[in-house]
Amino acid sequence: MSHGPALSFPDRPYITWTYEDGEGNTIKRDNTQDFLKAANQMYKVIKCYLEEDESMNIDSQDDMPPEKLKLIENALKQFKDENGEERHKQWLKWISQGKFNFDPVELKFLAHGKGSWKEIARGKAVASPMSSDLITYHYDESFITSDWKYFHDALKTYRLDIIRDVLPKYGICVA
Repeated sequence: MSHGPALSFPDRPYITWTYEDGEGNTIKRDNTQDFLKAANQMYKVIKCYLEEDESMNIDSQDDMPPEKLKLIENALKQFKDENGEERHKQWLKWISQGKFNFDPVELKFLAHGKGSWKEIARGKAVASPMSSDLITYHYDESFITSDWKYFHDALKTYRLDIIRDVLPKYGICVA
C-alpha cells in the first residue's frame, strides 16, 4: 500500500494503526516508535557530520542517549493536534522553554510571506506585463547566496547522496 490510501496516518506521530497488505496480512504500525527510530538515525547522521565522517557510516555511531530519546517520545505522544503546523508550534514552544535539556532557543520559521527565506531570496512578486494572470520576480545577484537557495541546493544534494551512495549499501536501488 502506498501512502495515499493510508491518508494522513503515517504523518501523525502519536497514533497506532493497522492496515491490510496486498497478501491479506494485518500490519500494525506504531508511529511513535517509527518516529523515534527516525530521530535516532538523524542523531547518528548529525554525529557523523560533527565528527567529519564523510563516509556517513551511521551504523558505527552510538544511539541517542535513552534520556534524550524519552524527551522526544514524550513530545511525540503529547502533541496530538491533527494540524501539523500546530504540532510544529508546540515543538517550537518546548524548544523555547528548554524542555529538551539544552538552553532555551527562540526559533522563528516563516514558510512564506514577508520575512521568509523564500521572499527574501526571490523578492516581491510583480505583475507580468504579458498577462494579468502571471507574476514575475526580478533577478538579483543576492539570490545565488540566499539561505533559501542554499537550503534547496542542499536538499537536492542530500537526495542524490542518499540515492547514489547510501541506499545501495543496503541493497536498495532507486532508478
